Amino acid sequence: MYERGKLHMAYSFLTLAKDVLEKENIPLSVEEMWDSAKKHGLLEQLSSSGKTPIRTLSARIYVDIKNNEASIFEQVSKRPAKFFLKGRIVGLKEYEEKQKQEKELGTLTSKSRRNINSAKGIYIFCFPAL
Repeated sequence: MYERGKLHMAYSFLTLAKDVLEKENIPLSVEEMWDSAKKHGLLEQLSSSGKTPIRTLSARIYVDIKNNEASIFEQVSKRPAKFFLKGRIVGLKEYEEKQKQEKELGTLTSKSRRNINSAKGIYIFCFPAL
């Protein structure tokens, strides 16, 4: 873009991802980045007319990580795929601790579900004595 003698760079998908990750300071999936960008009003700055902008965001991040040795992004988990800014140790440690707690809670919850499911079909009725 060119305006009154000044050159302005278009707001790119990678800039969007960088801005969102800096604001949130935790690893995010592409969908979470998109939701955060919407919440912070960053989508209006993005010049995209495609039908699947979330997939474009994902593709740009993956390609940048793969082909750009100086990429500012890193993938920190696979399922779900989450990304973070390289060198952001503080947010990453908080994220890893939260993931560990959620995993422990999830393990307890799944064990409880198994116990409940294994008890299905067993009914005990207690009636008060008359």
